[in-house]
Amino acid sequence: MPPEAVPIGNSCFAVLISDDTFTYFSNLVPFASHPADDRAAMLMRIGRLAVISALSPQDLADAFCVSRSTVQRARRRYLAEGEAAFLKPRRGRGPSVFTPALAKRATALLEAGLSGAAVARVLGVSKASVHKWRRRGLIGKAVCAQEPAGSAVGAPCEARVAEEAGGAAGPEAGEAQPLADTAQSGEPGPLDAGTQTDRSARDRPAPMGRATCDVSGRVLASSGQAGPVEPQFASAARGVRSGGVLTALPALLKEGLLAASDALPTHELEPLDPDTMVVNPLRRAYDKAIRSAECRLASLRNRSAGAARKKRPKAQLRREVSDLEGALEIARASRRNVPKHCRAGDLDEDQQLDALPSRDRILLDIIRMIAYRAETRMMLPVMQGQGKKPHPRKLLQALMTADADILPDPANGVLRVHILGLANDACDRQIDALLNELNATETLFPGTDLRMVYEIDAAPEPTQPVSHQITRGQEV
Repeated sequence: MPPEAVPIGNSCFAVLISDDTFTYFSNLVPFASHPADDRAAMLMRIGRLAVISALSPQDLADAFCVSRSTVQRARRRYLAEGEAAFLKPRRGRGPSVFTPALAKRATALLEAGLSGAAVARVLGVSKASVHKWRRRGLIGKAVCAQEPAGSAVGAPCEARVAEEAGGAAGPEAGEAQPLADTAQSGEPGPLDAGTQTDRSARDRPAPMGRATCDVSGRVLASSGQAGPVEPQFASAARGVRSGGVLTALPALLKEGLLAASDALPTHELEPLDPDTMVVNPLRRAYDKAIRSAECRLASLRNRSAGAARKKRPKAQLRREVSDLEGALEIARASRRNVPKHCRAGDLDEDQQLDALPSRDRILLDIIRMIAYRAETRMMLPVMQGQGKKPHPRKLLQALMTADADILPDPANGVLRVHILGLANDACDRQIDALLNELNATETLFPGTDLRMVYEIDAAPEPTQPVSHQITRGQEV
């Protein structure tokens, strides 16, 4: 048996782990081997040694450099199904469980006052699936409540549900006819408003690339001749990614965002003064390599110390520690001869640095400060609803990245932003208090006469535990 082989506890077994092979020994004689990247074979061998040879999980974990929980799982699998358990192909992700019938049933349960977790238990799906469907507006009041009967804005509720479920006709069949009608008529069709699928189908055939529908505006902008663009809300847009960021608009305007945007930053960079002292790139590379080696060395020392306390030295670990210590000393000695800073003019051509114009840096700093103060202004209503341990910034971050329906109503002078829900009902209720205060400001969207109105479908707080609201197998 080679001296590099690691004995497994006090047994007659040992394992030699090389770069490409695992070799197993019994009484100094090799009896099995497999490629190093065959994890299933390694777990099968661990389970066999744990069950048949009765080796302790800790001894196996130390020899194979895995956790005890991994050894315990391999042992349970071997006891349950034998070696066949490790030869099965891994299960992939199954088909979507979302169907139109399931959507109607989930919507009925939500309207009955059940929470997302309770609906998940009744339907036999995960809570994450229910919350995802609610955020996308596929279930709940957001599916149909925002569209009056007979409205041509957006797709019908049944069509949106069938589209998510993947109907028998496929997505291509649903997109081909609207696109053909639009191409023949030469006028904007129903795809100008609706879901993400509708917008994607509209943006794909754009002449200058995806979503570049305004050709003349793009050309003017590329030459620096484009003026300010007036905001247009011609139709509804549903399921807009990160549409919740519009809730920050009242606070940003109150902090003077538009007053600070008189001089917008340019995309041009100024060459750096050659006499400016900058961080030496070579020194930075040495620092990065040394930090990485120090972390690796600390991990190896901990593993080696654990093996030494149990009187099971690991020759391979000791050799790795010794080699890494030598390489670390060489790197530290080389770093001492490299200055921390150097002149910008002394850098190589591929290391040359540019700088933002000073006025642009000042403007960006002002915008960052305004954004932070606006977030702080929005914290108080959220903290009041969070109880003893508030964490308002985390909840506001979730609100800013939440999907939303943007529903303009020019006839009534309203721009409605419908948040599609956060992680759970408690978060929705906490955000609802903030939205009420934002609505009280009656903020107009800049450049329009539309008043911002924010909404979220916040379920009422349950008066009794969820376990008392439903029974297993309850039908609607």
